[in-house]
Amino acid sequence: MTMDDGKLYVLKSLEKKNVYCTELWINNDTNETFEIEEMFRWGETTLRLTDSEYSEIMQDIEEGNPIVSSEYFMEDQNLDDGCSMDFYGYGNEELVERVEEMWDNGMYEAFENAGFYQEDAEVIYHGEVTLEEVKDEE
Repeated sequence: MTMDDGKLYVLKSLEKKNVYCTELWINNDTNETFEIEEMFRWGETTLRLTDSEYSEIMQDIEEGNPIVSSEYFMEDQNLDDGCSMDFYGYGNEELVERVEEMWDNGMYEAFENAGFYQEDAEVIYHGEVTLEEVKDEE
């Protein structure tokens, strides 16, 4: 997609604690994988959408479906006031304990120092949202 493709829209949460970001972290040396799921009180994401993508999101909004903003071209994002964080190790509780300890002792830098890298991230808006076109300032 180029700057000329699509229009800019701002997706905003209207209810507290309804925006989630899930990060997938992988360590190829140890074959370990974990996820971090963080809940935010508020979120606002600027998306560049084609007409068909806009229609798709509007249908999801009307049907009350979650909106996965990371599936679209994101121009900007502001997730505000993280209020909950959970770690998942796909059944590996020892890994979860190590990850929690790394987080307490150095956060993301500790993950990277241990050989983990972020493979993917998904941002999902649940509940009521608005999607408004960004008007050009003239």
